[in-house]
Amino acid sequence: MLCNNSTSKKTTLFQRIALIILGVFLCAILLESGLRLGGFIFLSLQEYRNRISLLQKETYRIICLGESTTAMRGGHSYPSQLEEILNKRNIGVKFSVVNKGVPGTDMATITSLVEGYLDKYKPDMIITMIGINDMGVNIPVKYDDVLARKPLLFFRTLRVNKLFKLIRLHLLNKIKETNTARAKQEKKDTVLPIYELAQFYNNKSNPAKVFSRPGDFKEQGEIFFEKNTAAKFEDSAEYVRLGCNYRKQGEYDRAEKAFQRAIEIDQENDNAYLELAWNYIFSNNGTDPKIIEGLFKRGIKINPINYNAYLGLGRFYTYQRNSNMANEMFEKAMKVDPKNEIAYIELGELYGSQKEYHKSIEMLGKTLELNPKNYRIYRRLTFYYNVLGEYENAKEMNNKANKLILQYYDPTLCYNYRKLNDIVTKRRVKLLCVQYPMRSMEPLKRIFQDKNDIIFVDNEKVFKEAVKRDGYTEYFDDMFGGDFGHCTARGNHLLAENIAKAILKEYFHK
Repeated sequence: MLCNNSTSKKTTLFQRIALIILGVFLCAILLESGLRLGGFIFLSLQEYRNRISLLQKETYRIICLGESTTAMRGGHSYPSQLEEILNKRNIGVKFSVVNKGVPGTDMATITSLVEGYLDKYKPDMIITMIGINDMGVNIPVKYDDVLARKPLLFFRTLRVNKLFKLIRLHLLNKIKETNTARAKQEKKDTVLPIYELAQFYNNKSNPAKVFSRPGDFKEQGEIFFEKNTAAKFEDSAEYVRLGCNYRKQGEYDRAEKAFQRAIEIDQENDNAYLELAWNYIFSNNGTDPKIIEGLFKRGIKINPINYNAYLGLGRFYTYQRNSNMANEMFEKAMKVDPKNEIAYIELGELYGSQKEYHKSIEMLGKTLELNPKNYRIYRRLTFYYNVLGEYENAKEMNNKANKLILQYYDPTLCYNYRKLNDIVTKRRVKLLCVQYPMRSMEPLKRIFQDKNDIIFVDNEKVFKEAVKRDGYTEYFDDMFGGDFGHCTARGNHLLAENIAKAILKEYFHK
């Protein structure tokens, strides 16, 4: 009898626990349904207005995918100029071109975002000029590795989950406000706040406007850091990582807030200042150069042996055409890390821009001692030897580059590119593949050798002829690709014209 009573009590206890769990689950379902109904009504009205607006425009919509070569230069980027050129042709079709280039991104990330772009913009055509960040330097990531994380988005998209997070964030913010007030009293004069830093470097600006304090933080994009950010809302390093992820996806405003949040949590986090500076550079949002310079200097002051801080400031001075200061920063970077090839490359390019070609060749030679498999350096050396008229040396460098050129398209890159094509084709959207300026079209065509419905745009001949006629610097700002670089406004115009010609001829028969 005792045993039976004990079993009965245990069963009753388990039943109670089960009923509590079931009740919580049913409440969550009801709450989720209510929240989704409200959201559905709001989004339906919003979508209705958006559709009316889109129907009125009646545009042939094109999305340009790529990295910094697509994203940068704002109104002078090739997508912006492409839209202008196409509409000036007056073929009876109004064109709308969307620039979805993201500096520093890779093929896997771009491919993982394509379906979202197709859903949002409903394009008629996708233009790609991608792959350079997967070639030779970085290890390519497979599309499936990025995609595998996406099922986690289901939980994050639940309204109940977001409601609980808002409540949790509210409680954490209250605790944070108390702790921050206490910390400010204890450390009142120890660190120069970021607002004062902005004021120091730009007295005419409004620091409160440039460095806005976010009251809360939107979490879209955190899927990449699911395991790390779940319980670390006060971890400065996690916000830096989150900001880098936002920037990789082109979400510069959210990236800015993440980096600022990292600085608020820890004003001694040197990387947060550096990443915020790069975010302003990549976003091209008109931030005063003195503020950007100040952020790099702040990072150096906090950590005088941070290689990336000197490298970043050197690049910044290069953009500002301050060669002396750029030279000084690159040399300091070399002293901090003598085995890192990037500073040698940057200094070699700096000498090249000053037409000190022998110095450039000497510096790039040191780079090859560190990394003899860097095909881009052989491309640079080919160019400089040709300029000097040393054609035999140029030929030797070109042959070495060609041997390494077989690594242009890593199998993972090819897989990702074909996957992108499959996604686009299933949605019956036209695909136009653009090769980088100065580059041969053949390696790109080999990726899609069994595809006859893709249009390829060859930019080798047109750019080589233009460079031979007008000089390299008329069309490129640098030589980051070895035989090409980021285009000037004129270079982007040439690129846009060549692409427009292919679109009108192949798709519109004009």
